[in-house]
Amino acid sequence: MRVFFAIELSPGVRASLVELAQELAPRIDTARLVPPQNIHLTLRFLGETKEDRLTGLVTRLRPEIRLSPGFELRFGGVGVFPDARRPRVLWVAVVDPPQALFDLHSLIERFVGEAGFVPEERKFAPHLTLARFRRVPKSLAPLLSDLSERGVGRLHVADLALFESRLSPQGASYRVIEKLPLGRPEAARPGGTYRNMLL
Repeated sequence: MRVFFAIELSPGVRASLVELAQELAPRIDTARLVPPQNIHLTLRFLGETKEDRLTGLVTRLRPEIRLSPGFELRFGGVGVFPDARRPRVLWVAVVDPPQALFDLHSLIERFVGEAGFVPEERKFAPHLTLARFRRVPKSLAPLLSDLSERGVGRLHVADLALFESRLSPQGASYRVIEKLPLGRPEAARPGGTYRNMLL
């Protein structure tokens, strides 16, 4: 299975992203917009992973995630990776990301490393991928300037999601196969292992 850990967005944030995408569409015809239902805040991509390995990782990670506090995120403004001269990805920023988000990422990275996954080389840069460029647009600077202060909404993060990614000729689709509650031991699912989620 092709899987990754991410933070799922609320309907309110998704609605704001739909509005933003509708505004952007006529201005970035050189890019392919990501469907709003496919947008999430990725924390760690694992790739193809066998079920027993994933089950063990989730089992060890779950009690540690319960000790991590929930937190608030604010989204707004846009930017590009890697830079404006060679844009490949258009993203929405996490505004003033809290330390709790980085602590959660570090916790996941530690357990993923202990499970034998290859360490992530890139520095964690929290963002929401809004579009991917097929070719360099003629005039990107005005777009980035116009949307530098654009608010997209707030989100209370109460759990970590494990997603499955499925690839097809129509593109990728995602589904949540497990949720690990943050800072709410009483909300833990009884018997909530990865294997049980598939039954």
